[in-house]
Amino acid sequence: MMKPVFPNYIHLKESRVKELCVNEAPAYHVGTRAVDIEHLDPEDEAVLIELLLRWNKQVNVFVQKFESSEWRLFLIGNGYRKLRDALVAGENPTSYFGLQGRHWKVGLQFASSVQSNRWRLAQTNALKSIKKGSRWVALCKDAQKFVRRMLNSLSIDFFDLMDEKTPNLSDREKGIPDIEKLCAWVRHKVQDCLGKIPEVSPTLIRFDSDSFKLEEEDGRQYLSLMSLTPGKRIKLPILGYVPARKVDGKNKLSTISVIKSHGTLKVEFQYSLKKPDGSLRIKPLLLPDAYRLKDGFAVTRAVDLGLTEPLTTNDGIRFGAHESRLDLGKRSNGRTLEIPGLGELIERYAQYLDRKQAERNRFEAMVRDPDTDKKKKKRIKKNNLGSKRYEAEIRRLKAAIVCCINRAINNLFARCPANVYVLECLSEVFDLKGISKKVRRKLSMWCRGIIRERMYYKAAKRGIRIVEVAAAYSSQQCPICGHVDRNNRHGDKFHCKACGYIGDADQVGALNCLKRAESPKYERFMSTEQVRKLCREEYLSYCKAHNLEPLPEARPKPKTKPRSRPRC
Repeated sequence: MMKPVFPNYIHLKESRVKELCVNEAPAYHVGTRAVDIEHLDPEDEAVLIELLLRWNKQVNVFVQKFESSEWRLFLIGNGYRKLRDALVAGENPTSYFGLQGRHWKVGLQFASSVQSNRWRLAQTNALKSIKKGSRWVALCKDAQKFVRRMLNSLSIDFFDLMDEKTPNLSDREKGIPDIEKLCAWVRHKVQDCLGKIPEVSPTLIRFDSDSFKLEEEDGRQYLSLMSLTPGKRIKLPILGYVPARKVDGKNKLSTISVIKSHGTLKVEFQYSLKKPDGSLRIKPLLLPDAYRLKDGFAVTRAVDLGLTEPLTTNDGIRFGAHESRLDLGKRSNGRTLEIPGLGELIERYAQYLDRKQAERNRFEAMVRDPDTDKKKKKRIKKNNLGSKRYEAEIRRLKAAIVCCINRAINNLFARCPANVYVLECLSEVFDLKGISKKVRRKLSMWCRGIIRERMYYKAAKRGIRIVEVAAAYSSQQCPICGHVDRNNRHGDKFHCKACGYIGDADQVGALNCLKRAESPKYERFMSTEQVRKLCREEYLSYCKAHNLEPLPEARPKPKTKPRSRPRC
């Protein structure tokens, strides 16, 4: 059988791109810069640390107050603005720790966001838990709509329900049987997912645009921050350059956060990408002349996202794998650099977590043992159960993984340019031999989120659009005949049982994604069964066109039954 030739890219209709597009150009950019500790005045540093401690105490007070039934209602929408105005107009003191008005107002907004995010997360998790239970299926449609309405957003009716009050009911909802028991059940589920009251650690302080200025002096940038004393400022020198939109000749940032971590200070800033005319500051991708086409179509490539090699294109090019590169530095002496791939870095990270966790468990068991000498327990706690070195190594390994992912995405945009990239949903767990199941799942979820977030962000900044297609059977379907069988794939190799096509499994996944993006039959959100029927239709039509006898449909992999039915 001759090896088929697949196109490097296709021209996809703009209407189809708009139908499947999932990313938008970001309106803001978030960056981090370190503070120049050497040139920081010790008095300014002491004032900043004192301000940070007081601000966090104030925020924790506000967080506690938002637990009351009266303050909860201000979590709805932008209710904190009404609360702020009421506090300003009131006679009671708003700041208990000597903060200026600007500081406690920002703290109030921060505390409201902490509490609102806590409640919204509890609502989402409670709804998931309810839908998994057998009681959900037994509910009537009106009861299901009522539960969804209660857990859809923060509202007065929701907080009435949490305060053991009957919320306002519509005429249809009044006919729900045992409505009080239903409310009690929903309230119980939310309380289980709510958790403890969050406590803000004294490591961060936030400034809005009116409480700081970004200035330059002798070619160096520094932040002029509002301090505890009116009229006095904290001068904070910055390492590097902070890009910002200029308004009236001055650098303008929307908000910043000063973070204290392990004896160092850093600034997290956020600046707008919008120009004065309202357009976005993005760098559109300049395609070669060979890729350009008339309006109404877009140059499209497909990318398979993995965890050993983060990116594999439809023409078989891998990005993020192990590389051997010649060092072009002045003092390299012609040596070769070995750049590890994503799979190696993840395995190194996982092995470190497993080894360290086993060591810490052994030492913790010795501390808990009543027969262990007291002096020995003290030495173990001091020398073996500390977290500074452990956390520093974790940060280093995570930074290496993120750097590998960023490098792979940048190389993809440079070597394989396109207007649109087609992706599938990541659903598989990275297989690490000898690593515990808990660690594998944790690393897979984390890496999956990093790859997706960096891909979307970098693409949007360049004016590149990302589209998603249904991912079911993308690595099991043959790109030639369309036959689906889980035995077609063996690790990284693909061998079709019907037509005999042999290829790379990751490339096959990218090719199928590209075909599904072009076909109007495939939608972005489709069930596994719907995708399976379409794949079967493609295979049968291929057999009919080539006068072949179709193979029987392969049975899907049986789902394992749960050990016990979850309780409602």
